[in-house]
Amino acid sequence: MGDESNVLELVSTIGFAGQFLASGQVTFMGFKADVIVWQFSERGLYCEHNTKLLRHFGPQKEKLSLGVTSIQQLPSDDLLLGTGDGTIAVLRGAPSFKLLKSAKVVGEVTQWHQRQWQPVLHRNSTAQLYQSTFQDFDPTLIRACHNTPVTDVSFPFSGNDVRVWHASSGKELLRLVVPNLTCHAVTFTPDGRAIITAWSDGKIRAFYPETARPMYTIHDAHHKGATAVACTSDSRKKVVLKETDVSVQSEMSVNGRLFAIPRNHPDKILPPLQDQVPTSIAEFPEQESSREIAAHLTIYDWNLFCNVQQMEFIYQIFGRHKFGKITTNLDHLLLRFNQIQYWVITELCREMDLQKRGIVLRKFIKIAEHCKNYNNLNSFFAIVVGLINGAVSRLHQTWKDLPPKYKRKFESFESLMDPSRNHKVLRAYQCKLQPPVVPFMPLIMKDSFFLHEGNASLSGDGLINFEKMRLVAEKIRGLCTFRQGALSQELKTHANKNPSLQFYIRELKVVDNDQTLAQMSHKAEPPRPLNL
Repeated sequence: MGDESNVLELVSTIGFAGQFLASGQVTFMGFKADVIVWQFSERGLYCEHNTKLLRHFGPQKEKLSLGVTSIQQLPSDDLLLGTGDGTIAVLRGAPSFKLLKSAKVVGEVTQWHQRQWQPVLHRNSTAQLYQSTFQDFDPTLIRACHNTPVTDVSFPFSGNDVRVWHASSGKELLRLVVPNLTCHAVTFTPDGRAIITAWSDGKIRAFYPETARPMYTIHDAHHKGATAVACTSDSRKKVVLKETDVSVQSEMSVNGRLFAIPRNHPDKILPPLQDQVPTSIAEFPEQESSREIAAHLTIYDWNLFCNVQQMEFIYQIFGRHKFGKITTNLDHLLLRFNQIQYWVITELCREMDLQKRGIVLRKFIKIAEHCKNYNNLNSFFAIVVGLINGAVSRLHQTWKDLPPKYKRKFESFESLMDPSRNHKVLRAYQCKLQPPVVPFMPLIMKDSFFLHEGNASLSGDGLINFEKMRLVAEKIRGLCTFRQGALSQELKTHANKNPSLQFYIRELKVVDNDQTLAQMSHKAEPPRPLNL
């Protein structure tokens, strides 16, 4: 069967018994060619489109997204279709081709298999198998696997022991047991020299993988049990202190902590300092005035901002490792932004009552408004970023019950954060403010980073690039301008009032694990069921 020329575009079997073969083509210049039907038994031409023996080709119907990728004729002469966007549909047979029913699965439908009116859909791109009946036409996922090489695997904890198995032989090599305790998480260090485990008593225990002998124990790692553990890429983050050292140069997360190890006993970890012992999250000050909370946030942020030395900005811009200096005050100010952001997320996600959660949401919007009025842009944007976090934005019922007045306020906050044209709206607003101002520090640090990376410190002939130095000096001078003047009398009045609220604002206890926050959010408002 070789009567066609040019490019053969499509070959398909037609007829439920598969006794015919239909083929089509694309000619030169893209003109459409005839559809030719071949007969298997005769090994010859049966009919062409222009012979009018191919009777039912019908008018053009509504297009299906990403095209028809698979098609099958049913015993009833209806057509079963699969498309590139995952739609499966049944069309009435010729001549109407009316859509009877449809449903959606994940990804492209590439292959069908029918057995006693039980079609099974197979998608090669992600290796998923679906099954559905013609009565309800509701696809059910029955098989799934990876379509790319598997690079890692993990199992949930069970019981009070940890077992290590040989991957090839399946033989158990050793077992780690701590009586009356449950292991919640386990991992190997990347170098394979230790097994790190997290236990229900809040301790992190490390074991030698060869003998299961304890290597070290981190006491009081968490106050309600350690549920997750991970290692750095180099299996360690260790700083050896000299006798003359008085501090540690290290960047830490919101809940990050440092542990001291004696030089002569590397397998023993000293208990954490008193201020590093984890404590429970305090109750949200719901009864306190939003204005007063914003005032204490502004006072604390202002003190942090004023304590940052000019040289700390220099060290941060050019790289503190080049100077061997620390930037404690600047690090604390930058960490404060993340702390307030996670504070917002934590308080909203841990409230299980819908009505109370709505009250907390309105409270944070009012606090953000007051921070904005106090020129505290750092806390203002930290609260807004917390509110647009995925764990909070998915609380649809909470946002649905938000009064229109608060929705309009929040929309105005979001418009101020518009990142288009390099945050043009925010920059214009910040320039109009009169000092004192606590600026939006992440934007300041972003500008500093690109100022350093986008301009060479030395010219091609080894001379100092004074234009870059002028830009750096101008940036630091602009930061100093924000610190001119004094806080308003209203803020000074709040400085020494309500010590308990002041302590709460200074010592915010938050959850900074995104996975934990997502779980808390789903517990507060379970996902809505999908209607296929």
